[in-house]
Amino acid sequence: MFPTDIRSFGTGIAAGLGRAGAIVGIVMFPIMMRAGGLKWAMRMFCADAAIAAMVVFGRETKSAMLE
Repeated sequence: MFPTDIRSFGTGIAAGLGRAGAIVGIVMFPIMMRAGGLKWAMRMFCADAAIAAMVVFGRETKSAMLE
């Protein structure tokens, strides 16, 4: 539906944000460990994954009109 340059731009943005998120997670893990211990850090990562799942598996747009 979209031109190739727009699709490639969106793919690049998604890949870049994914890598930035990975870097932030690696940097934040020791800080979270010091702040609340392993159990607290794992709970924060689980909460983050739950929020991401709600965003990804939200409303189905397969049959929706583009207008």
